[in-house]
Amino acid sequence: MQINLNAVRALPLLSDVADFDAIEGSMQAKIDLHATGASCTPMATLGGSSDVMVQDGEIRGVNIAKMIRTLMDSTLTDGR
Repeated sequence: MQINLNAVRALPLLSDVADFDAIEGSMQAKIDLHATGASCTPMATLGGSSDVMVQDGEIRGVNIAKMIRTLMDSTLTDGR
């Protein structure tokens, strides 16, 4: 199975599919999956690759701007 997603809202999709609620933004993904054999549980033989990009969003619970300010403040303070 091949899936191509373009400009999909990442948070609702990842929350529903993987119970993952830390990434929000616009997502692009190319997913190529395959399963082999006659197993009743296809997840056991699932393989493939994916390429995922999220842009114009955030990682929930991580404040990058605050991390940069803290780093800059400590660098300036230690450099005096």
